[in-house]
Amino acid sequence: MGAWLGNPTFVDLSPLLGIKITQKLSVGVGGIYNYYSYKYNNYKYSVNFYGARLNARYFIYNNIFLQAGVDEINRDNPYSNFPNERIWIENVLVGGGLRYPVSDNIYCMVAGLWNLNYTRLSPYPNPIIQIGFIGRF
Repeated sequence: MGAWLGNPTFVDLSPLLGIKITQKLSVGVGGIYNYYSYKYNNYKYSVNFYGARLNARYFIYNNIFLQAGVDEINRDNPYSNFPNERIWIENVLVGGGLRYPVSDNIYCMVAGLWNLNYTRLSPYPNPIIQIGFIGRF
C-alpha cells in the first residue's frame, strides 16, 4: 500500500499473499488497484487501474533475494478512438532486493525492479522501487 498526495496524486493498494515453497523460494499472488490523477491549468486527468499479480522470490544469500513476476493490469486506453475503452497490459518485472528483520515475524523489504515490456501505457516507469513489510505467520 502506498500513496503520494498532491499534484499528481497516486494511490496504490496491492496486497500480496505468499507461501514459502522451500527455505529459499517463495511465491505470491495478489490484487492490484491504483488510482492516478493529474491537474494542469484547466485540464484534469484521472484513471483507475486494477488487476492481479504473481511473483516469486529466491534468496541467494541470507536476506538478499532475486525477484521475478507478472502484473496483469486493466486500464483505460487514452489513445483509443472509442470512449471508455479499457485494455489489459502485461508487465514482466525482474530485479532483486534486501529483506531486513524488524522483529521475529516482521521484515522490511526493499526491491528494485525493471519492467521488461514497458510501454507508454504501463502504470509505473522504470526503474520500479518497492518498499514494504512482510509478516510471517
